Amino acid sequence: MKSDEFFKTINNHRSELYRLGVSRIGLFGSAVRNEARSDSDLDFLVEFRPGEKNYDHFFDLAELLESLFGQVDLLTVESVSPVLRKRIFEDARFETIGVGRDAACYFSICRN
Repeated sequence: MKSDEFFKTINNHRSELYRLGVSRIGLFGSAVRNEARSDSDLDFLVEFRPGEKNYDHFFDLAELLESLFGQVDLLTVESVSPVLRKRIFEDARFETIGVGRDAACYFSICRN
């Protein structure tokens, strides 16, 4: 999947993403670098709105993304390893669904 297809699909499902508490969602990894193969999974990074990050929202989001894109890996911005943080955030392309209080900190180096 090319990243423009990702953003089109995400935009078609904004209301579901908002209902799940998503503030921003990003794609990173091989799909963004146009290195994905047909059997590649998609790597997602999510930021939830304050007070919206919980078990149900996370796993419901994972199920939604899998129904839309197939096999996915889903990380929250807080769970990214400090060792990989710079590389992942430089790679990532984000779509804003809502506004999160920590967006300026986490996404200051993202390219929109």
